[in-house]
Amino acid sequence: MVCLAGGSLAALVWCVWSVAYSPLTQLKLQSRRKRWQYEVDLDGLSYRIRGTTDNLCWEANWDGHLLNPVFELTAYEGLTADHWVFLRLRRGREVSISTLLAHAFTGQVQPAWVIGLSQAREVQTNLPEFDREFLLAAAGHGQALQISISPEYLARLKNLPKTILVGLMIIWGEGKLRVRVEGFRGGAGFAPIEQLLELARQSLQQLHCPAERESSVETPSTTGMR
Repeated sequence: MVCLAGGSLAALVWCVWSVAYSPLTQLKLQSRRKRWQYEVDLDGLSYRIRGTTDNLCWEANWDGHLLNPVFELTAYEGLTADHWVFLRLRRGREVSISTLLAHAFTGQVQPAWVIGLSQAREVQTNLPEFDREFLLAAAGHGQALQISISPEYLARLKNLPKTILVGLMIIWGEGKLRVRVEGFRGGAGFAPIEQLLELARQSLQQLHCPAERESSVETPSTTGMR
């Protein structure tokens, strides 16, 4: 009886500990402290968080129902334009077909950036180290594009956890900047939101087109984004 009671108590303590310290619980507590709007599915396989940080409105979503779960943080800049800019690791994870096909089965509209991604062409920056490790591409520009990447921005990208970096794609267009990460499963799906929010803020400064920054332009290479 003593052994049975001890085992039951240990099981109860383990259950309480696992719930209290689960990524979902920690994220919920963090949202309450920071006064973020927080929604989670009953099955715990998806969530949505909205907030405003330093006057930048944003929304974070995680969908664990997909074969290849996706986390996406969207920062709303408000400056609309009919072009797209994409950034990802050269040897990173591709956008999964299952993710894109999911829209057809759920009745959701396919994201507008999917067409832009299929038309995107590689853009060379002024930072060779960046071009060796990352692929920067753009689509829909009426003029040639030049983007200058800073060493500080490269360092921030390279300091991201490998689990994030390998599935990372940054998408700029429609007045929004999306920090999208493919392949988040289980507890890993609860991303370090503040870290990615800071990355989004720096990306907004780096990925503007020349007309918006009143800078000179160069002709990008014609290599397609794969």
